[in-house]
Amino acid sequence: MLLLLIGSSLTAFAFCLILTPVILKLAHHKEWLDNPNHRSVHKDPVPRLGGVGIFLSFFLAMGIAYAWDTLAGGILPAEAKSWTSLLVLLGLLSTFLLGLLDDFIQFRAIYKFLLQMLGAFLAIGAGLTVTELTVPFTSIVINLGPFGPFLTLLWIIGITNAVNLIDGMDGLAGGYSVLAFSMVGVTMAMTGHWFAATGCFVIVGAVLGCLVFKFPPAKIFMGDAGSLSLGYFLAILTLWGGPTDSLFHHLWILPFTIVLIPVGDTTSAILRRLRQRVPIWSPDKEHTHHKLLRMGFTTRQVLAIIYTSVVITASPVLVLALWPANAGPLLLWVTLGSIAIIVGLFSVLHIAYRKRFPDPVKEAAPSGS
Repeated sequence: MLLLLIGSSLTAFAFCLILTPVILKLAHHKEWLDNPNHRSVHKDPVPRLGGVGIFLSFFLAMGIAYAWDTLAGGILPAEAKSWTSLLVLLGLLSTFLLGLLDDFIQFRAIYKFLLQMLGAFLAIGAGLTVTELTVPFTSIVINLGPFGPFLTLLWIIGITNAVNLIDGMDGLAGGYSVLAFSMVGVTMAMTGHWFAATGCFVIVGAVLGCLVFKFPPAKIFMGDAGSLSLGYFLAILTLWGGPTDSLFHHLWILPFTIVLIPVGDTTSAILRRLRQRVPIWSPDKEHTHHKLLRMGFTTRQVLAIIYTSVVITASPVLVLALWPANAGPLLLWVTLGSIAIIVGLFSVLHIAYRKRFPDPVKEAAPSGS
């Protein structure tokens, strides 16, 4: 199984290295480009179809893994051929197609939300739901009852869009995804969920292949086809194992640490827009990476800050994978500690930013507006 996992990841990496230059050439020929505007970090038109290379590579590598399994006489576990796996792959495909259409058509926010519900319903239909929550430091278990599917729906759509919203700088969403999926993949492998582990590392291989072309200055962006699909798959994997064995089951705060950076940035954006009395989907140039760039950090320094933050916030997942016997108090304290460190760090950065730019909204507006 370990050989299959490594081989599938390398296969996805190779496919993406081969496919991305082809997609780049086609995008330039057809002028499928993302033109810069007042909110953009990039200054030249860049193709935004990197997600096509990532997910073509993902599905090709997964297809080869299944073919290898057939020729080898069935080495994949039963869960890899289950109804749950099929529905999850269909949900991922539907989210990818939604993102790809949005890259060309630019759906209104409400239509994107409604279409994203299809992928979420497929996951809920597969049995990947949050059914109960345990109160930290106690043995109290809250049974969610009929609210479980509703909370699951919010979780999947929320994480899908949170990862999409941080895709605003070269290598940011891609690097975040590599780190997050790597840690979740290790946990899935250590807990025996080999289908989920294979999916994680196939994604990591495909994204790394795309990152070869995405690090500053990026030659291609992953677009909504990439970022929405990555967000969806990450949300699903935190639910993998169902009510008895998912990350939510072990400790419900745990999945939040994995997505703390994109969720924190998205929550901040929503509160900021509510305070300004504008629609919450209104774009601006006030995301975390925008603020760090305005404070004088270089693109690579911003990536280093955010990548390090992701390692810290996702470290409790490795604690669960490597020391499952201590997955009680130790896991809880490591989780709370990592959250406190990141919240403290970004609070200090936010205060420093406000001191330098007391009226950032006005200063971030396009010239002449």
